[in-house]
Amino acid sequence: MKDLIVESTRQGGVVYWEEVARDGAQSKTIMSGTERVNIANKHANLFNGTAHKHLIFAAGFPSVGKNEMEAIVELSEKVDSCYLATHGRPTRRDMDLGLKALEKAKYGRVSFLLPATEQKAQRIMKCSLDDAFSQGLDLIKYVKDKNPDMPVDIALMDSPVAKMDRLSGFINAATEEGLSIAKICDTRGIFYPNQVFPFFEELIKSVSNEATLGIHFHNDLGFGLSNTLKVLEAGLRMISTSWLGLGERAGLVPTEQLLFLLSNERNLLFERTGIQSAKALFSKEINLKGLVGLAKEVSDMLNIPIRSTDPIIGSGLTSISTGLPFGNPIEFQPFDPEKTLGLKQDVVITHLASKKVIDYVAKQNGFIFLPNQLKVLMEIIKNKPYDSKKPIVEKDELINIFNMVKNR
Repeated sequence: MKDLIVESTRQGGVVYWEEVARDGAQSKTIMSGTERVNIANKHANLFNGTAHKHLIFAAGFPSVGKNEMEAIVELSEKVDSCYLATHGRPTRRDMDLGLKALEKAKYGRVSFLLPATEQKAQRIMKCSLDDAFSQGLDLIKYVKDKNPDMPVDIALMDSPVAKMDRLSGFINAATEEGLSIAKICDTRGIFYPNQVFPFFEELIKSVSNEATLGIHFHNDLGFGLSNTLKVLEAGLRMISTSWLGLGERAGLVPTEQLLFLLSNERNLLFERTGIQSAKALFSKEINLKGLVGLAKEVSDMLNIPIRSTDPIIGSGLTSISTGLPFGNPIEFQPFDPEKTLGLKQDVVITHLASKKVIDYVAKQNGFIFLPNQLKVLMEIIKNKPYDSKKPIVEKDELINIFNMVKNR
């Protein structure tokens, strides 16, 4: 069976390795099997029937225990539209657990971590880097002997500080053994933007044409998004993301941002980012109008609030409370949220509200006020948030204020 993910990247398609259920657990969250199934299927639906070419859903870590194993098995039984990947340590036991968990998966793949530096080899595997690489090659062969059709991927830890010749040499050797994807992991989030392009330019030149590279960038210094765009500019097509950016420490690049940025106005992508062959990134148009709803579902499920200032999904994108944006909102927005994301403008009342804004909200709720009444309303509303310490005057309270002024 062909690895449709590798085939897709070779044709210029972008692949998302979705980590909300796996790496997301390291941000102190947990998803049941049913919840993982729900998110995986809805995420896959955004690709309009082509998720098997563009989405790897990180199913979980089978060796964690019985409940984790059962959650992954449930995914295998109920998700057939995208790839499911198990993660593990570089041991035969973890690979056996991964293979068992994915027995019923239509599109499965197993993955294991491997150190890319001498220091990490000593720390994680208690051996030299040469021995660690040797064990990695043996593990690929072990999986391929048991299931020749199962794609095997490796997450190479601390790659930014690895020696290039040793890293590329291992990737080439592993590819010959049957490795599908070599994920270059910025495990500690230490890449700076000016380091990324030269690193991958050299790595791409150093590995064989048969090697498929991917990335897994942590966002500790806040460069995850810009670094990922640089990697895409360099020509790589497999990126790791997570809904709401959930992941270890500062997390990963938010899935919602990368879905939006790479699919909205693709005709301008090269001009804006330097990413070439933008038309080939997706097999079909992404359903962007499902983006915010799915992000909110993840938020509710994991009890992780979405901030009003979060890009793409935050309420600040569509909520208006001051006079200038009220007149013509699109002049104060980077794109039309209703046209692009299906989000309607929401006018809210805060201490910043102008008479125009108050008059508009009043009429929305069936109240018509004279100029002198609007002046009274302004005085009350300007003071209210300072007294309550709540910036937005909630609707019920607002109606009470409207009625009070109307009945004076």
